[in-house]
Amino acid sequence: EGEVLICGHEPGGGAQARCQESSATVDKTLFFMDAATGAELGRFVLPRPQSATENCTIHNYNVVPTDKGRVLVAGNYQSGISVVDFTDPTMPEEIAFADPAPLVPAQLGGDWSTYWYNGFVYESDITRGLLVWKLSDDAVSGAKKLTHLNPQTQETSFATKGKGKNRPPEIVTTGSFELVGHDPLLGRGMNAALAIHGDYAYIGSRTDGKNMNENNAGVLIVDISDPTDPEIVHQM
Repeated sequence: EGEVLICGHEPGGGAQARCQESSATVDKTLFFMDAATGAELGRFVLPRPQSATENCTIHNYNVVPTDKGRVLVAGNYQSGISVVDFTDPTMPEEIAFADPAPLVPAQLGGDWSTYWYNGFVYESDITRGLLVWKLSDDAVSGAKKLTHLNPQTQETSFATKGKGKNRPPEIVTTGSFELVGHDPLLGRGMNAALAIHGDYAYIGSRTDGKNMNENNAGVLIVDISDPTDPEIVHQM
């Protein structure tokens, strides 16, 4: 409904281990602000410390389109996914998560961006590819469906009526999270942000001008008409 702003940031450029027990609290925090005044309303601090080998910040996120409450889904590099209920922005609460084990050997990786879209959570993981999750929680039940999703542009808002709130063994989750689909995206690595239009996900690759996986760089187009069986159909 446009009353609350969510502010995240990326200390260390996303490549450093900024979510350790010893890390500065501000490095692993989402801020909730009053849209009219800019005053801080509350904070969410990542509750699971990560190891010294895991790059981590609270990175890309979007808000579930529902009028039951306020819920966001965030991708946090090697800390994985956080689902946060901020219906009361003064007391945001994590209601679900999926946290992968540290990569071996240690390397840049994890969840570049995770977004809610039409009943599923789509995760673009730097090394693992595209993962599709199903979240079972009253806070997101009955969420509205959209024709497309570009999380970099917040196109919709809804007045809040209520107060809502094949898994790889190396990923720890809450009981309400289930991995239902996966495509390794050619094993190319450096999978980056994604956008969705209709039944297709568009997933970029961050190569920083390097020649790694140059034949598979660019944007992969994935058919997600069946979220349990995503399939690459084109490459740009």
